[in-house]
Amino acid sequence: MARRQDNHMITKKVSAIISRVDRFPPLPAVAERVLEITADPESSSRELMEVVNADQSLTIMVLKMANSPFFGLSRNVDSLDHALTLLGFTEIRNMVLGRAIFASFKNMGRSGMLEMRQFWRHSFVCGLAATIIGAELEWHEHDFFLAGLIHDIGKLVMVMTFPDEFSKAVDAAGPVTQTSFEAEKDIFGVSHDEVGMMLLKRWMFPKSLIVAVGYHHRPRETNVESRFARVIHAADILSRLDELSEDMRAACLRDGKPLNTGVLSLFQAHGFAWNISTMEKLLRELAQQKQRSSEMLEIFLG
Repeated sequence: MARRQDNHMITKKVSAIISRVDRFPPLPAVAERVLEITADPESSSRELMEVVNADQSLTIMVLKMANSPFFGLSRNVDSLDHALTLLGFTEIRNMVLGRAIFASFKNMGRSGMLEMRQFWRHSFVCGLAATIIGAELEWHEHDFFLAGLIHDIGKLVMVMTFPDEFSKAVDAAGPVTQTSFEAEKDIFGVSHDEVGMMLLKRWMFPKSLIVAVGYHHRPRETNVESRFARVIHAADILSRLDELSEDMRAACLRDGKPLNTGVLSLFQAHGFAWNISTMEKLLRELAQQKQRSSEMLEIFLG
């Protein structure tokens, strides 16, 4: 009888989370339109420029980002036309979508054990790590950064639905081993990667981003756009290592905790060794990228 009650409660929690996703507000109209334009091979840069240009705050944000050290452009970007020429459709789309997602959750503040600024800082660093890992593998996908930025978005939906109980899953997570999604499955019957995938499907995001978010803890379970799931899986590990003190990081590396088989196979299949030396090199690159990109996070946060 107790077991049936447990299953009944889990079913109710899953239903509550799905209901929250179904009731979630759509993206701002400008973000939806940008998604439509950039997904249509027949669309023109003029259409994209007109949509962004109609929103003054968005225009200012795009120009600020384009001129930030994040992109490392050697000349000043003084117009949307200039930004689009230098950065392209996908980068402009990612700026708009990233800012729209920040705005969708900006009033959450602190819920349970999830502090929003810390949450977004980890997400941002994961995006940087994904870009670095992609370059290491010679996969120069513009979507890696945005995929890392939004990889944990399902946690926000779960916090909004069950703020107190979500803290139990946070407590269960190790610093690098990332077991929180397993605890979420036990407590709620669904994990944040699955919830994030539901939300991105509702928002009609590109498949590469849906897969990256939905399988970043289970990269071996998808054969569709699998490079995105694998890179974000590795980037999540790298960004969590970056958050540790030097002593804790060294201890984790010595213990071999980040050396899981999913990441090993990702690198080995492309001629790279995912070992302590590789991770130390990537962590140094990440530290440098963080210094160059600190302004970008503040622009996103608004």
